[in-house]
Amino acid sequence: MGDISFRLDVVESDDTWVVFCDSPFGRTVQKLPAPFSGPELERRLTAVEKSLVRSSAHLVTRRAAAPERTAQDFGAELSRALLTGRIRILFARCREKAREQGVDLRVLVNPDGPGVSRIPWEFVIDPDRDDDYLALRLPVARSPHLMEPVAPLPFAPPLRVLGILSRPADLPALDAERERADLTRALNRLSTDMVEIQWLPGDRWSDLAEAIRSRPWHVLHFVGHGGFDEDQESGYLELSDDQGHARPILATDLGRLLAANHDLRLVVLNACESAVTGAGGFFSSTAAKLMREGVPAVVAMQYEITDAAALAFSSSFYEGLARGLPVDQAVRLARESVKMTMTSLEWATPVLFLASEETHLFSPPSRSDERGVVPAATGTYGGSGMVQAGADWLGATRMRLAQTLRAGEASGSRTATGSGPSAGRDSPSGAGTAAAPSLPPRPAAARDWVDGPDLRGRPEAMGQTGAGRLGTPDVREPDGGASVPAADRIGALQGVGSCSHAAVGPRDLVALACSDGVVRIVSPRSGRCLAQCALPGREPARRVAWGPWPRHVASTHDGGLVVVWDLETEVPVRVLRAASRRVEAVAFSGDGRWLAAAGERRLRVYDSNGAQVRDLPVPPDASVHGESRGLREISAVAFSPDDRHVCMAGDDGMARQFDVQGRVTAVWRHPTALRCMDVAPDRLVTGSAAGRASVWGWSGALLHRTEQGASVDLVAFAADGGLLATAGADRTLCVWGRHGQAFSRTTLSRSLKGLRFRVDGSLLTVDSAGRLEIWRSSSEGSPA
Repeated sequence: MGDISFRLDVVESDDTWVVFCDSPFGRTVQKLPAPFSGPELERRLTAVEKSLVRSSAHLVTRRAAAPERTAQDFGAELSRALLTGRIRILFARCREKAREQGVDLRVLVNPDGPGVSRIPWEFVIDPDRDDDYLALRLPVARSPHLMEPVAPLPFAPPLRVLGILSRPADLPALDAERERADLTRALNRLSTDMVEIQWLPGDRWSDLAEAIRSRPWHVLHFVGHGGFDEDQESGYLELSDDQGHARPILATDLGRLLAANHDLRLVVLNACESAVTGAGGFFSSTAAKLMREGVPAVVAMQYEITDAAALAFSSSFYEGLARGLPVDQAVRLARESVKMTMTSLEWATPVLFLASEETHLFSPPSRSDERGVVPAATGTYGGSGMVQAGADWLGATRMRLAQTLRAGEASGSRTATGSGPSAGRDSPSGAGTAAAPSLPPRPAAARDWVDGPDLRGRPEAMGQTGAGRLGTPDVREPDGGASVPAADRIGALQGVGSCSHAAVGPRDLVALACSDGVVRIVSPRSGRCLAQCALPGREPARRVAWGPWPRHVASTHDGGLVVVWDLETEVPVRVLRAASRRVEAVAFSGDGRWLAAAGERRLRVYDSNGAQVRDLPVPPDASVHGESRGLREISAVAFSPDDRHVCMAGDDGMARQFDVQGRVTAVWRHPTALRCMDVAPDRLVTGSAAGRASVWGWSGALLHRTEQGASVDLVAFAADGGLLATAGADRTLCVWGRHGQAFSRTTLSRSLKGLRFRVDGSLLTVDSAGRLEIWRSSSEGSPA
């Protein structure tokens, strides 16, 4: 007798599950109450995902149970709900017979419904051992009855794997060389040449299509970005177009291409959301759609995975395949390898999808008949190399943070510091935190730094509450010019609480550094608080800054601490210790590859791994308009539009520009201290304590100057530089045209802590009470 399959088809029906159980020793159908309601399931899935991420970051928080307990509690409830009654009896009989006959027992789950399709079934607790997971003891796979079993493919080692690394220029870049080298070293430790992985030199659709159609590959291993298109109800992978920009390839299109290679038996997707389903249920995921096109087995990721965990999984998995193990057993052993190598829950991140109950994908010949097998074909696309493990920089970030935290715990301190060489990408730098505080309920209302997936939720249109015109309706220019109308307030949201600084980021999401020590993320479209992030002890944030994608926010704290937050999981993914005791300015580059932090008299630039690449001590300048005045504090920092320069403004009245080598390439001089700065494609603006906003060309020419009347604390350009907004210490909000003409001047009830132009030309502001308002002035429709 061969291996024993124990199959469960879980059909979702309102508040019940109908479970069809099929085994060699009997069948049964049971109607069970769903263990979680819709909202409760959503909450529990979020909690499990956060616990997995926190386990990999080695962060123990006070606002939730320990990561292992959260996953075990969830898995125990699933086990009690699913493996009950007649189903439990059949499972016990299958397990007993498998032991007696010395064969393997596998569990195949077919979830049918949008809710059950999102459940991480790998966390189901073993009903015979209430302290361990079933997927670590038995192979557990998703199997939707798609096709007739495909016979194992005879092959002569090595197992041929085509690796493709997708690197679109407008998406976060991957640390390709390091990932490739790591897995190369791991697989080179195998006793024979069992696995040969060749890199595809390009990452366009045409490159992949040519490779797939011209050689009998056994496995396709994809490393890159993926996502889920809710409009198409389909997962997708990101390749590059001819210009090097991201081109999403729907899973159906990719599957149609792969079907042309008849030797292809397995696809490994080291990409975020490749196992994610939408409202359409199981078959909307990338993995399931590939199976529908004829791929017998797919390994996909249901969560993000760290580099170390992906490396442990991939090396063990490929070794098992090359030795002829069934794919489900290779996955189980690889999970065990991750479990014993790591101290996290990441063993559950890889998910195996099977199109049939045939799990022997490859049949390596015995030594006696190897000569009778057709030798492997040779290819012409690039040298041989090993595929990398770990799809994104976030994994390395979490691993280094974990190491830093362990170092801090060993020394008995709450935070630990470290530094790397000034140009060393792989040397960790930063500090870690050991615990997070209990948070209040949410208010109703050329390196990559950040990752691309969006925050959860689709914000709705913002309610225009309290619309009307505010402020002084008819204010004269300081020089006695024509009257300037106030802006019209077209929308407002209730404040979330006192804040010291706010930043408006992608999709108009707002990050607020609140006085209670919590960094809150608010959507102005829905009014919902999407995330809350806090350090142990609620150390207040001084400044916040967005990366170019709506996933990560940086915050600065006393003691020179800079934290980069993952907003989906609300945990730090990078903690840095700057040279200054106070960091007054922080900024991401436009492409997300660099992070600049400045304070007092130092400016530091970090790469995506948190390694310091530049340390720029700024010398004093004693020739500012004849006055001897040195720099004491940097007040603003920004990257140039091409990301090749970083600019800083200080209280010595100097705005300086540095190139990638750290050399000063431009200086803009002012008679008084500078408070703020912003950049546009063809110009930059500085705001001074004297109440002036000066607009400069990148060549150094002064284009025009505006008079605010009081210290200019905030400035913001529209995307094209055609409009400029300034906010003063006297609570005035002004909008100016491209040539300095005043479009509106409004007196507010509170000082502003953040402002930014939206795509439609309206202006989004955040005041000191955390109140969000949207303004429209007569500038709209005016010529630039």
